[in-house]
Amino acid sequence: MIAACSGGAGDLIYYIQILKQLSVETIYIKENYYHPPHGNLCQTMKRIMESQGFVVIPTSGAYHLYQFDPALKFDYNLDNFRLQPRRGSRHIMERMAEHFKVNYSFKPWIQNIPDSDLPKPYTIIHLTERWRDGSRVDWRKVLQSITGKIYFTGFQHEWTDFNITAGSVEWLPTEDIYDMAVLINGASAVYCNQSIALTLAQGLGKEYWLDRKPGKRTTLMFTKNEHLL
Repeated sequence: MIAACSGGAGDLIYYIQILKQLSVETIYIKENYYHPPHGNLCQTMKRIMESQGFVVIPTSGAYHLYQFDPALKFDYNLDNFRLQPRRGSRHIMERMAEHFKVNYSFKPWIQNIPDSDLPKPYTIIHLTERWRDGSRVDWRKVLQSITGKIYFTGFQHEWTDFNITAGSVEWLPTEDIYDMAVLINGASAVYCNQSIALTLAQGLGKEYWLDRKPGKRTTLMFTKNEHLL
């Protein structure tokens, strides 16, 4: 079976267990969303999805959401789950599973990710501009509350903004989402907002502290390893 997706990165991580139930082996991923020097969606997701057993093939990002190169032949358009009602009140994986009529579980679903070789213990922080509208979290206080070694992962401009607004931490740049997954897999805790780091922490079963967008429930799992800031 073949699927096609135009993003984003977090959607693909949430889709892993659902794609396996659908017997999907190959995924077309659009070359879109990111700007130099960050590559594109397919490049950044290729290794992590291949590590989960999928064949990843790039396809043009020149088409709108829900639309792909007409020459492509595939069985599932993964973007279509967004057409469901009550988008803001249910977890994304619940909506995906309902759309494709399969089961889902919040038990860790990302497999075969090695541990990082960084000295333990350490904490990972990832904070993006998106999904923080109306947040009242004081990240300077959050940073002061964390003990031990702390690293920031993500784009360089996100790290620069964090150093200005919250405090100085060491930046660990990554080549792609697979590299980020390795860092998170070795961490004792993850502090983040609703970003790709959150989906990785959830998929790996890590302890995480979340700065969620007020009123949004689409990424909340209500599991023991989930803590809201």
